[in-house]
Amino acid sequence: MRSRVKGGAKNQLYQTSMRAFTLFILIGLLLGCNSDPMPDMERTFIIQSGDHCDKLQPILPLHARELEGSIYLDQSMVAQEGFISKIVGISGIDNHKNSARIGWVTRGDLIELVSYVYVEGHCPQSDSELRQSLGLYSPPVEVSYKISYSDHTWHFQLNENMLDVPGKMPAVRYISMPWYGGHPSAPHDIKVQVSYKFNQL
Repeated sequence: MRSRVKGGAKNQLYQTSMRAFTLFILIGLLLGCNSDPMPDMERTFIIQSGDHCDKLQPILPLHARELEGSIYLDQSMVAQEGFISKIVGISGIDNHKNSARIGWVTRGDLIELVSYVYVEGHCPQSDSELRQSLGLYSPPVEVSYKISYSDHTWHFQLNENMLDVPGKMPAVRYISMPWYGGHPSAPHDIKVQVSYKFNQL
């Protein structure tokens, strides 16, 4: 009985958080419609033990059709194996509808970076074409990235590794932030450092 009550409360909290998150995105996008191009920026995210994301994540609307920068793969990102966590990408209001993100997977002492693309709600977990390897890396290391879109295709580039994945770009876009999981929460504090260059295309 206790676990059922706890699960219901957790589900209610999740739904409330998602409604608030959607509202904040809409406000951010509306405020950003007529604003000047955002300056390039760098951000260090701390996902605390037991959480899925940084508690102070910003909401960044994206007017361009591409995003690039760098990712610093910290040793703390080596954690549980068996699922894909997310680092950065381009999403609509619902990132489970149409989105293109770079994910990370722990492989022993290494980190594998992968494409993680949703197409009209079709999940990359069930389609290997939407979830492809972008290389294995030994942390700590910095990796340059670029995500762009043309001709119904997402183009991923990490250092010299290039990959094309079929997809669909959402009309209203924002930059997706780091997320640990899957369903498991972070087993320890995790640092994810990302820089962003805003190409206003």
